[in-house]
Amino acid sequence: MPNQPGWGEIVKVELEACLDAPLARYFDAQLDKDPDVLAQLLADKRNPNTRRAYEKDLKDFFLKMTTLPPTGDSVLEFLHLQREQAVMVVLKYKAMLIKSGLREATINRRLAAIKSLAKMGRKLGVCNYSLEDVSGEKVKAYRDTRGVDSKAIAVVIQQFDRETLIGKRNYAIFLVLWGLALRRQEICHLNVGDFDFYGRKLRVLGKGKGTNEEYLDMSRDVAAALADWLIARGDLNGNLPIFTALDFHNEGEHPKYAKINKETLFASFNRE
Repeated sequence: MPNQPGWGEIVKVELEACLDAPLARYFDAQLDKDPDVLAQLLADKRNPNTRRAYEKDLKDFFLKMTTLPPTGDSVLEFLHLQREQAVMVVLKYKAMLIKSGLREATINRRLAAIKSLAKMGRKLGVCNYSLEDVSGEKVKAYRDTRGVDSKAIAVVIQQFDRETLIGKRNYAIFLVLWGLALRRQEICHLNVGDFDFYGRKLRVLGKGKGTNEEYLDMSRDVAAALADWLIARGDLNGNLPIFTALDFHNEGEHPKYAKINKETLFASFNRE
């Protein structure tokens, strides 16, 4: 009982025993060594093309500045530099790139990869500087990027024979590409169930931004062209691709499984 002699001493001993008890260390396996900053940076990129680009650019930086590919130790050594030292190293690297005649966009991409490495190092607590003082190159416009005018589009549209099945399909592909600004890969992954005729919407996976779905609004002409093609094809199963090959050997197949000629826009669809 609490009123008994020595009770307070017993409680004190028990509390001290609790405080001295060893705590389980659940995260020791993750924290028992220096972080691999480069590996973490690459793992943080969802797109495999982005990962390859970062890996290639950072490898170039370390090869030029240390004569060796990046390792855990060399990456940490770079991230442990003083801010002034790190900026000097990166500026020397930038000067080498300029001297080699690389285009401004390429130089900026490589500088961005190095800045991302430093940023990841700060997140992981092994770097205390920023490389924002290293400015990129001003990119020059090498070509006219205003796009095709409406007159040129009208000329192209006249080339489709919309009385034929292949003409209906190619006309629909062209309007979706032009009207919704989709990529060829996005066109290939469209299924019938992605097309909402009455709502005039098209469900597109990702749009280059991961795995999320995005619903795009369509004009009346685009929706009508898609509906005309699907009705003429005759199979409206929602799990089937919207656009299929029409040649003898690949008829009905998803275009990504057909032999796609990347050199021309419609080469994969013009075989009869």
